[in-house]
Amino acid sequence: MKLSGLLGWLAIAVPITSRTDGGSLVNFLGLMIWAAVLGLPVAWLASRLITGPVLKRILRKPLSWMRAGLWGAVISSLFALIGIAITRLWKWYWSIDPGSYAQTDSGNWAQQADRILAISSWMLPAKSTVLFVVAGVFIALIVRAFIGPGNRTDP
Repeated sequence: MKLSGLLGWLAIAVPITSRTDGGSLVNFLGLMIWAAVLGLPVAWLASRLITGPVLKRILRKPLSWMRAGLWGAVISSLFALIGIAITRLWKWYWSIDPGSYAQTDSGNWAQQADRILAISSWMLPAKSTVLFVVAGVFIALIVRAFIGPGNRTDP
């Protein structure tokens, strides 16, 4: 579970911190330290709460590479679904507030509109979700390589 939490954290933290302004190695490493301090406990807690029980259930039978990849997709889809639900709930909350404003690309302030159902507001999360699920499959395959097929036969 610690390995899956670490790999999941790396799959999120490295792309985010590598896109920061400046692009220097010192800046990247400094941000990775903060990402580790803040993100690793969250990743390990989420891995223990969600991945742990699922992994115990999965390892009741020998784990093939196909099943590992499938369960990696299922677990990462569950994490993505939780994230999307929280984001949509937050955006809905801001869309019903008549006093909420957002800064546009030109620097002006505009009143928030209800964009929850707009197709453009779903395209970026869809792309991110697909990449997240693919990363989850790769993480599951790496974890499977480390733990082996498993041999639990007890109920």
